[in-house]
Amino acid sequence: MSTLLKESIKLTASGRTDSGVHANKMVAHFDIKFDSKLDNNFTYKLNQFLPEDISINSIKRVKDGAHARFDAISRTYEYFISLKKTPFGNDFHYSFEKTLDLNLMKEATKVLLKYDDFECFSKTKTDVKTFKCKISYAEWTLLRNGYKFKITANRFLRNMVRAIVGTLLDIGIKKKTVDDLSKIIENKSIDQKNTTSEPLEIDKSYQPIKNENKVDSEHKTNIENKISLNNFEELLTFLIENREALLHAQLVNNVVIDSFESGKISMKISENCTFDVIKHLSKFLQDKTGLKWVIEEVQKTNNKTHEENKDINFEKKKKEIESDPIINEVKQLFPNAEIKDIE
Repeated sequence: MSTLLKESIKLTASGRTDSGVHANKMVAHFDIKFDSKLDNNFTYKLNQFLPEDISINSIKRVKDGAHARFDAISRTYEYFISLKKTPFGNDFHYSFEKTLDLNLMKEATKVLLKYDDFECFSKTKTDVKTFKCKISYAEWTLLRNGYKFKITANRFLRNMVRAIVGTLLDIGIKKKTVDDLSKIIENKSIDQKNTTSEPLEIDKSYQPIKNENKVDSEHKTNIENKISLNNFEELLTFLIENREALLHAQLVNNVVIDSFESGKISMKISENCTFDVIKHLSKFLQDKTGLKWVIEEVQKTNNKTHEENKDINFEKKKKEIESDPIINEVKQLFPNAEIKDIE
């Protein structure tokens, strides 16, 4: 926006979401001195700058002083449960193949409307000043191949919706009772809650969930194997071993590594890069190593891409080889011969 409008723009969103949440409708605001450039074509131009997983629907003028976050009346999340394996939409639903008692889950959902303190469903390390949330709507809906849980409140705590869904699923498989839910909320007993893995949606948004047992198993395996990537070459080898050819190709050809240490990477990304390298690489490394890596983009660096360095090293070795007396004799016998590769 700053590029298109040619002035510094600060964007303020209506709120933050947990990792893995897909926003169907996220509101944000910005202040601008002069709005004549915000014509009907501006939204189109702006979308050309954005990656494929972000889309601007519309830009409208609002009253002075309007604030996307503080003027928001409510937020709505939708959580999708798939009851059988499917190759479609795995980023937008939680695969759960156990038999669920929908009536019990609906009964338990009504309990949520009786309370306003949900400390039990919040992350333990959080900087919020209050755990008060007013839930105005919560309901389960039967779908063709599963269920949808929809919940609306004036605000949500970090990880709150996932924790609620996990507890309601426990009730659905009769691992917990409806009375247990009341006790959990009243006793603020964090250790009694169950949290689903990854997926959600804000304001009619969809979020993905992974099989929790699978994630835990992979995490334990990674710790046992002590996966450690200490340099860029080790990362490239690790990508090939895990069949991440597309990500490997982008890193080799369109990324310049400014600095690399275990857990942190700084890089400059070429305009020729075809997808969000930082997003895909962060997810890959967290899934495979069990650690959260800090990956940041820099605008300038004196380094070169892996492929450019490879070419430079090849030319250097080529000159060394060509100075060898035996190679010189071969070239005299075969003047058109060239060194194509070095092993």
